[in-house]
Amino acid sequence: MQMTWLEEQLKAAVGTELKFIISFHVYDGARYQGNDLWKEEPTKEYNELLRDYHENIVIEVGAHDHYADLRYHSSHNVPDLKDTSEQFYFHNIVINPGITPNKGQNPGIAMLEIDENNLPINV
Repeated sequence: MQMTWLEEQLKAAVGTELKFIISFHVYDGARYQGNDLWKEEPTKEYNELLRDYHENIVIEVGAHDHYADLRYHSSHNVPDLKDTSEQFYFHNIVINPGITPNKGQNPGIAMLEIDENNLPINV
């Protein structure tokens, strides 16, 4: 049901200037004690939506892991999805520490530096 709603929103934006920032707590690929926190079918469906509507998605913002990271993926070699005819990058995601201090944790802030090759350093 959530994926259907997301797809409807993304589909309505095709051919328009409308862009999306997708925000969530537990991001696709997050794990806890070695266990995936997303089930296989929703992960596949989500990655397919991100890839198919990449031109309207600016960035994803997530948390959960209590560290900072920047990630992106190629449209090729996505698990369970057929490679696109042209290769492009999508699934741009910034992962933040927890957004709120909970149970005595540090405040949820992070600092990232980007080097001359646009890669994160000093994360």
